[in-house]
Amino acid sequence: MIPMADCKINFKEELIDYAQSKGSHFFDADSMRFFRSRILETIALKGDFVYFLTSEQFASRGNIAPRKYTIRRLDLMSTNANIETVGEFGEYQTSYLAKMALKELTASKE
Repeated sequence: MIPMADCKINFKEELIDYAQSKGSHFFDADSMRFFRSRILETIALKGDFVYFLTSEQFASRGNIAPRKYTIRRLDLMSTNANIETVGEFGEYQTSYLAKMALKELTASKE
């Protein structure tokens, strides 16, 4: 476990390195390629969680769906860097809407 005072996850590269060091396969290249996933640069720390945004775009037989955005969180207290979806998968139609929702979520005093 990393105490929050010692947590230095400020960039997506640090997020990926941390998760992989704990054995997570969430950011594996094959997984990212399969889901056509991208990790946005926006990172927010709140409590024992690191919040971040992903986008996914499904493609099948030449049909490419619009890219959708999801808020995720990594639990710093889990031994395996557990990553969860916050809200619904692909809930946001634009990166702007996802960033605003993340800002509101991490600004709340909850």
